[in-house]
Amino acid sequence: MLNKTLKDSLAKTASAPRAILIGVGLVFVGCVMWALARSEPVLVRTDCEVNTKLETVTISSEGTSIQAEVVTSGEDKARGLSGRNCLNPDTGMLFLYELSGDYCFWMKDMNFSIDMIWMDDEKRIVTIKDSVSPETYPQSFCPEKPSQYILEVAPGFTAKAGWSIGTQLNW
Repeated sequence: MLNKTLKDSLAKTASAPRAILIGVGLVFVGCVMWALARSEPVLVRTDCEVNTKLETVTISSEGTSIQAEVVTSGEDKARGLSGRNCLNPDTGMLFLYELSGDYCFWMKDMNFSIDMIWMDDEKRIVTIKDSVSPETYPQSFCPEKPSQYILEVAPGFTAKAGWSIGTQLNW
């Protein structure tokens, strides 16, 4: 009888670490699933609409380039990217102004987040607002210094490209 009790006790002791390991594994998998469910999905699209009536330019710096629709008219500037469903990851919208100023932007009627990049009259970045979401409306986003050019791109593009305050853009 003593032998049987000792065997049973050893069997229970050996299975305890296995049970703890399984429990820890289940908790880990649960945490990963919870984190994935809470994070925003990353959608890489290439089928987003563009305004073919607008001129486009290639903007480049530090080995990265992007195709941008150029808006110069008041009507096109007021509309911007509002009403569209998405923005391709390699495209953007460039707002051109004749003079430097404190041009503020908001997310009215936007359906997706964007990075906003303000540049001075020498096309050097002076302000960046990363991943601005539509939920921020009616808040306005303004440059820290007078700007003449504003570029809107897909969220996260600025960081991925390595662009920061002082980066020189070319087009």
